[in-house]
Amino acid sequence: MDKLMPEQRKKNMRSIKGKDTSIEMILRKALWKKGYHYRKNYKNLPGTPDIALTKYKIAIFCDGEFFHGKDWEILKPRLERGKNSDFLVTKISRNRERDEEINKKLLFMGQEFGQEKEWNEKQSLSWELLEDKKHLQLKNYMAALHAFYKANPALYQLDEKPEGFEWINGMEWEKNLLIFLRRTRKKEDTLLVICNFSNVEYDDFRIGVPYPGKYKEMFNSDAESYGGTGVGNPRVKMSKKTECDERKNSITVKLAPLSVQVFSYTKPETGAASNKSAKAKTAAKAAAEKKTGKKGKPAGKKQRKQQRLPKKQRKRYRKKR
Repeated sequence: MDKLMPEQRKKNMRSIKGKDTSIEMILRKALWKKGYHYRKNYKNLPGTPDIALTKYKIAIFCDGEFFHGKDWEILKPRLERGKNSDFLVTKISRNRERDEEINKKLLFMGQEFGQEKEWNEKQSLSWELLEDKKHLQLKNYMAALHAFYKANPALYQLDEKPEGFEWINGMEWEKNLLIFLRRTRKKEDTLLVICNFSNVEYDDFRIGVPYPGKYKEMFNSDAESYGGTGVGNPRVKMSKKTECDERKNSITVKLAPLSVQVFSYTKPETGAASNKSAKAKTAAKAAAEKKTGKKGKPAGKKQRKQQRLPKKQRKRYRKKR
């Protein structure tokens, strides 16, 4: 138990600076001396980093190792045996949870291209690894993944709410598959996510879908540009009224090995919308023919013979010829 009085505990905590700590000041002066421009306590990034070099896309957090739980597996048992255990374990656990939330939205430097060595503040990152094709492909993959994440609110808008997630199939343990939906409050933002954790490729794999309509593959971690096999679904998949995964509609897709594939949803055109689309296509075709002066091929002799005319009209036609 925390044996300090609440007033003393508040006084002790007030003495711990949240901003402009000594390490922050040292780092800022060093950056400024080397000619680097930075922003402090930058609110436009998750977690409000203490220092942000926006030009280089670097966010710096100056956190104490103790209060952010370095070597937590070793530190936690030691704290539980000491004084103020409830207070310290609770506070550090909360800090670690907050750090994990921030880490979901930011990458530790070097992770974007697969740095092999442990990060060392005394050395530069291993940028030479980008000369290796595999490391460059990983960098391209991370850039595409970040862009996809930002462009699709279903991946973050309801991240902490139950309605932002729904299982399609979480029981395919023999095939190492997980299939689920990510949602917003808008039906058209729904994403279908398929995770294949096996090295097996599946053709024409049937999956239940929440709505009838079109499903298009928007992201595939197994694309050739990312170093994958290139197995995917280039064409849009139209759902059919075939029951699967306890749902009335389903689609068949190719599942790439060791991959994550994400499909977007578009509702089908019905009634007036489909008629309008057909009329638009006809009008566009007519305009193109008028512009080029080309029309459909005239009917040939065989086609004229197939036209059954009354006998009188056929006789008149022969006399004219």
